[in-house]
Amino acid sequence: EYNIPGAVIGIWVPGRGTWLKAKGKADIEANTDMNLTHTFRIGSITKTFNATIILQLVDEDLLSLEDTLNRFVPWVPNSENITIRQLCNNTSGIFNYGEDHDLNIEYANSDFLAHYTPEELVRVAIGHEPYFAPGKGFHYSNTNFVLLAMIIEIVTGNTYKEALDKRIFKPLNLNNTTFPVDHSIHMTGNYSHGYLEVDGLLKDYTVSDHSIQWGAGGMISDLSDLELWAEVLGEGLLISKKMQDERLKWSPHSETGIFKYGMGVFYLG
Repeated sequence: EYNIPGAVIGIWVPGRGTWLKAKGKADIEANTDMNLTHTFRIGSITKTFNATIILQLVDEDLLSLEDTLNRFVPWVPNSENITIRQLCNNTSGIFNYGEDHDLNIEYANSDFLAHYTPEELVRVAIGHEPYFAPGKGFHYSNTNFVLLAMIIEIVTGNTYKEALDKRIFKPLNLNNTTFPVDHSIHMTGNYSHGYLEVDGLLKDYTVSDHSIQWGAGGMISDLSDLELWAEVLGEGLLISKKMQDERLKWSPHSETGIFKYGMGVFYLG
């Protein structure tokens, strides 16, 4: 129906069983079948890792959910009224740079190879009026999670990549999960290619610069690592029960039908 070359699917139902499928092609040109062990770019699942580190830092008394953004990135307008909590649950009102027309055109015209710093992405966002006053609405915004990753670097003294490695990837042995900020243009090992439909044809865009996603969507993983991560995330295994409860507080502004948003996670049905 959607002209998707291939997919990997995993469903684990406790007490019922497991259903794993690899369908279609991982690489059309090489005629490579999709495999359950292929890695792929995981997009906004990255946000769940990001918010988890923020909650760890709160557990360690290095941060409070009510700390305001001006403590870390004071050049963002109204930062004195935007809290860490509002960044995590998309109620900050800060414009989503991903909705900036000029940025999208520039990135597409570069064949998805343009490189951006986190600061450049935030500058694009604050060139627009906010959607609403902090805490007064809900709007999904990648800018919030770029700012959270910047805050993680400031608080820990590590790069965002180092923080992910030290706090999540290594403790959980997520050996196929990476944040390839230094080589984000290329994927390595056994991976599924990425395609975009252009003029009715599928074009391979695996080689593309993902600095434009950074802390909002720049990670790579595979099915088995994500199954483990889903369990850790759902059970709150890397944070205190108090922080897990905070993560699962659904923003009243976000509730529309079957959708509601917590801190880096959403509930669907």
